[in-house]
Amino acid sequence: QNADYIIIAAGIHEGEFQDRSSLSLPGNQEAFISEVSKLNKPVTVVLVGGSAIKTTSWKDRVGAILDVWYPGEEGGNAVAKILFGAENPSGKLPLTFPVEEGQLPLSYNHHPTGRGNDYYDLSGEPLYPFGFGLSYTTFEISDLKLNRSGYAQSDTIQAQVTVKNTGSKAGSEVVQLYVKDLLASVSRPVIELKGFQKVHLQPGESRQVMIELPVQQLQFLDKKMNWAVEKGTYRIMVGWRLAAEEELISGLAVGNCGTARRTAAAAACGGVKGDRRHMMRACGMRRWMWETGRVGDRE
Repeated sequence: QNADYIIIAAGIHEGEFQDRSSLSLPGNQEAFISEVSKLNKPVTVVLVGGSAIKTTSWKDRVGAILDVWYPGEEGGNAVAKILFGAENPSGKLPLTFPVEEGQLPLSYNHHPTGRGNDYYDLSGEPLYPFGFGLSYTTFEISDLKLNRSGYAQSDTIQAQVTVKNTGSKAGSEVVQLYVKDLLASVSRPVIELKGFQKVHLQPGESRQVMIELPVQQLQFLDKKMNWAVEKGTYRIMVGWRLAAEEELISGLAVGNCGTARRTAAAAACGGVKGDRRHMMRACGMRRWMWETGRVGDRE
């Protein structure tokens, strides 16, 4: 009760043949967090574990959550530097954190279901999406440009954006590039991570970042189980995290899909909203835009 700041270390039990039926913190840890939060002190929860942990019932009662996974023997020093502000976190989630277990399986690159993703009593959106993470500063990503308007299978798509540190502290941002195949001969993931690049910026500093994507990396196994890059329509999106699909594609105009042409549509997407502000990893942009190009127009 006399503390100025409270740090709670919480975690889960994992191991071979030790599957969990619940993603919540086991034992009385969640009750402990709830009781401590009633003291109205600044509270940070440090999560230790190698998989998703459900924070739905207590996330709004604490100031921040730092997910350290299994940090190793130097983990204590790393956590201390982040908590005291000597280091600015910039990690991104390598998996999806659900709101409730009923949403599982929940993966960002799932195949189309042919129906909506929402439930009768719950949204289909995750608690923290794949690629999400905050830091002690904020970033803006803008001015997305492709290197040309037409591509052959031997070409490389170059997506260039401007990244600006809009906060008051130096920090690093992980710029992520996603691809969506709008029409293919077989079922394709709704979206796929195809590239990323980290950039370190001082407060107010801007820098152009380029992510290269060889067209050959758009290949997939066709119905004859042969690797192929099909002509058609792709959408290329660049942002600081994976947003809901409607955020990524809203207002995006692409060309008609066909067997003779492939359109690459580029969009920068993002924004921090709702409970996602709690996960201290790397913070994001405020706007999104798009640009189009064609793959398959060059021989």
